This record gives sequence, C-alpha cells and structure tokens, in this order.
Amino acid sequence: MTGDRERVAVVTIHQRDRLFVDAVLWSDGSVGLEGQDLRGDDELEYFFTIAPADVPALVAALDGRPGADPLALLRAHGDALVSAGEMHWLQAHGVPFTLSTW
Repeated sequence: MTGDRERVAVVTIHQRDRLFVDAVLWSDGSVGLEGQDLRGDDELEYFFTIAPADVPALVAALDGRPGADPLALLRAHGDALVSAGEMHWLQAHGVPFTLSTW
C-alpha cells in the first residue's frame, strides 16, 4: 500500500535481460509502470504514474477503445514500449506522467 492507494492489479509487461517492468492499476484509478533495471553495476528502480484523468490518453496511445483495460493494453504493447524507453514513449504519445526513482 502506498499512501491511501492500494494495488488492484499487477501484470508483468517486460521481463528480459535483467530488466523487469510491471504495470499496476491503483485503487485511485491511476496506472503505474514500475521498473527494476539490473543491467548495470547499480540497481535502478523507477516508477511512472499516470493520473486517473490521464488514463484515457494512455489507452488511446495504446490504440485502445475508451474504457479498455489499460493493463491488458500495456501487456500487449509492453515490449515495444520498453524498447522505446518508457519515458520517451509516454512523451512521444503525449501521455502526462510523474516519475520517481529509487
């Protein structure tokens, strides 16, 4: 649990070459992309959050219809999204997000 939010669902969208990325649906309606990069000398964890008001933009960017399940779409497009770089992909598709790293 994070703050007042709880995870509703989690799907793995990428798990290869020491890079692991999950998509998370939070109880407040936001969607997260959570990554763990073990490819270098140091471990990097990063967390993108798409606010509930911006989830329709994410769904549209993933060629989904209004109301489509964003996690299913992210799973279907996960490799392409991760290959492009999550930040670059979100920016290129005009999907607002916040980013934190650990």
